[in-house]
Amino acid sequence: MSEHKKTSPLDPAAVLGEHDDRVFGIIDNPDVDVPELMSKLADLDVDPELVHVYQGQKGLEQLSPGFDGADGGVGVGGGGGVLRGIKRAIQSLGEEGRYVERIQEELKAGHGLVTVSVGENNRSRVIAAMKEQGAHHMYRYGKLTIIDL
Repeated sequence: MSEHKKTSPLDPAAVLGEHDDRVFGIIDNPDVDVPELMSKLADLDVDPELVHVYQGQKGLEQLSPGFDGADGGVGVGGGGGVLRGIKRAIQSLGEEGRYVERIQEELKAGHGLVTVSVGENNRSRVIAAMKEQGAHHMYRYGKLTIIDL
């Protein structure tokens, strides 16, 4: 009998956040690139509280609150049905679902997800800094907009 490892569904609310304008990007070598990126963002006066980094299995767990695998991968603690519903809803929107799946794949591979809340005054500079640091599969989630960067 082969052993089947359960994976956690990402909580789209945790991934997409509550802010009106966020930039997301995948970093392949987070141990090296994230500290350098944080330095660049500090030079741009980005508040470190507005930057979130998720890496590997721990990142998956942070983005999948309540998951312990006991319920077949839908979250526990009374939230399974809600998380499952959110995941289905977001996947039905198309691009967001594909991006959530991409994040899950990248984190499983040991890569990192960096999210930065931005405003009009620093958006383009933050995007440039992230790209300079090697971020890829970048998206900007704004109010009612999703932009592939």
